[in-house]
Amino acid sequence: MLIDHHDSYTSSIPPMLSTPPVILPYTVPLEIVNALKPTAIVLSPGPGDVHNPVDTGVSSQILSSGLYDDTPILGICLGHQIICSQLGLEVSQLPSPTHGIAVDVEGEWGGRWMKYNSWCPPSQSVPSGVEVKCESEDGIMGIRSGKWLGCQGHPESIETEVGAKIIGEFESMFEGEGTVEAATQQQQQHRQVSAGETYTAAQKSFDYNDQFEFFKKLNERHENTFILDSNTDNKYSPNDRYSYVGFAEKLYDEGDILLNLNLEKSFVGDVDGDFKGGYVGYLNYEYKKFCRDGSNLSPDITVLKQAIATLRGRGDERRCNILENYLKELEGEREEEKRGEGGEEEEEMGCFGEVRNWVVFDHELNKLSAVTLDTHADGEWFKEVEEILDEENVKEVGGVSYDGEPSFSYRIDPSQYKEDISTIKSEIKKGETYEICLTNRLQFSCPPSSPRFGLSVFSNLRKINPAPYSCYFNYMNKEIACSSPERFIKISDGVAESKPIKGTIGRGATPEEDLINKQKLKNSVKDKAENVMIADLVRSDFSRVCTSVKVDELYAIESYETVHQMVSKVTGELGRGRTEEFIKATFPGGSMTGAPKRRSMRIIEGLEKRERGVYSGGIGWLGYDGSASLNMVIRTVVVDKATGVGEIGCGGAITGLSDVEEEWEEVRIKAERGIKAVKQAWSGTKESGGGTEGGGGKEATKKRRWRDRVGALRAVLNIK
Repeated sequence: MLIDHHDSYTSSIPPMLSTPPVILPYTVPLEIVNALKPTAIVLSPGPGDVHNPVDTGVSSQILSSGLYDDTPILGICLGHQIICSQLGLEVSQLPSPTHGIAVDVEGEWGGRWMKYNSWCPPSQSVPSGVEVKCESEDGIMGIRSGKWLGCQGHPESIETEVGAKIIGEFESMFEGEGTVEAATQQQQQHRQVSAGETYTAAQKSFDYNDQFEFFKKLNERHENTFILDSNTDNKYSPNDRYSYVGFAEKLYDEGDILLNLNLEKSFVGDVDGDFKGGYVGYLNYEYKKFCRDGSNLSPDITVLKQAIATLRGRGDERRCNILENYLKELEGEREEEKRGEGGEEEEEMGCFGEVRNWVVFDHELNKLSAVTLDTHADGEWFKEVEEILDEENVKEVGGVSYDGEPSFSYRIDPSQYKEDISTIKSEIKKGETYEICLTNRLQFSCPPSSPRFGLSVFSNLRKINPAPYSCYFNYMNKEIACSSPERFIKISDGVAESKPIKGTIGRGATPEEDLINKQKLKNSVKDKAENVMIADLVRSDFSRVCTSVKVDELYAIESYETVHQMVSKVTGELGRGRTEEFIKATFPGGSMTGAPKRRSMRIIEGLEKRERGVYSGGIGWLGYDGSASLNMVIRTVVVDKATGVGEIGCGGAITGLSDVEEEWEEVRIKAERGIKAVKQAWSGTKESGGGTEGGGGKEATKKRRWRDRVGALRAVLNIK
């Protein structure tokens, strides 16, 4: 049995165990644990204070009941502190919290440890029967007392060297009831794609590679248009060589959007790009209410349903019945709570549009391909694409000049934002959270009589800050201009991938300064701590639905047009038919929430007090065939056409090492490019450098300049 304290790393523990555990929330009554009669118990890490019964829950009751004195128990982080407290050891708050910091530990369990803790048992004389297994400068990092083991570090972290050794010592004390094979089979169970539910596409290619010019023409013809604009030739994004342009035929924007989408078809055919037809759009940050960590439902319900499924996979009906009866009681209580909450103001969850006709741009081969699923329509889409290509270019977006200048104001004023940073640091010190992404928004009013002002903003933003996950949407009442460098998730051929970014520094003015900045980021203790915390969080999220999870890159430095960034890459084997389940297990992205995710989001709600909307959500596509690609919505300007109000999202990760003034400066810097794009759109000026001109990437720009020079030379020499 694993007692889950709602930590964002708990799901990485079961794959380390040879016997898959039944996972229960720490809020279950002791009577349920006793009825299930566990043969061994793991007490997970988690936020909170070991001296607070609300945070320790049933774990403290298990240890103090006297029923499990001879039961193998492994406590990790908070679980370790609970065991130490029960054995009579003092547990003290550290002067400085150490989250995401790898330390060298001495003793039998010595080696490199990853720490996420604000509390620790200091070095002290220990009671008879307690063996200290390892120590660090913070205090006692590992103990054993009979069959109880405790480790302060996180054995499941990617940066811990001795995790397998500790797990091995724990498992040597008991024989499991289940098998790895049974758990794997249960984990791989999913809805099957119906036999014969297939679809095909037709494609026609052209020599053309100016996706933004094509989009402007299409935008004049259709409503609900979009461009997914990979306008960079960055060597770190080889799989993002494609841009997509199209329009939505039907929009889904109410309730649990993903439930309304068909993501279980099989594609037959050969077309360019990863997108094979389906849905293009975005999930607002508030879609979290339908997801595991942000759900308004009790998190216990989700965990208990999974525990029942695990037991049923083992054929253990006796324990299944115990948990099912308890679950019915819990769901009944939750329904009573919901009826007592009254009517809530409906939140916007996002919007996805069904797309059956689109064009894909291959920037490597410099070609455009028109793709249609309406193969019976006698080539109507191909004819329209040919007409668009024959049209004259649309006049430059942003050529209109408006009077005055835009006025910007922060939703959270600087003094309050800095106070919120200090509040978060205090919460971190108390152990309530390890890291929080605190955000702000700059608001401005769009000029009157300015239809599609957001497109003018995007025209400038894509040049000021070229990025591989850029996009523009003109859906219903919103314009979204996004220039994101970060991928949230990708699903392809049953493999899931995420590339969280934590750690950013500007490019240098000279090659020497640029190299210095790159090395500074690479060696930054603070940025590495932020990065590994999110990488470990993503690994845990993936482990909820993937059969295997690995870190392909850790602390990698990627260089973009304007910044160097620290990036990690996590992948997992997902299988078919689990796209909706996977998104709900991982959304919202940890780099925009913090860790542990659930409690961090509760703290965020108390501080920000307003919806984030599109910002911090995910934009991209979900294929009929279950493939998917969503970015992390950062570096984004959103225009509400109904109210004429625009917003620029900005924020940053706060850790125990954060400096208040430096964090505020980071927020200000992150908003600068959005502000510049809005000002240029307002005044009618255009960005002349630092990015792409027509959308073909830097190489395409170089080719155009070369053709211009050759043309001028031919004219001078009178060469035809």
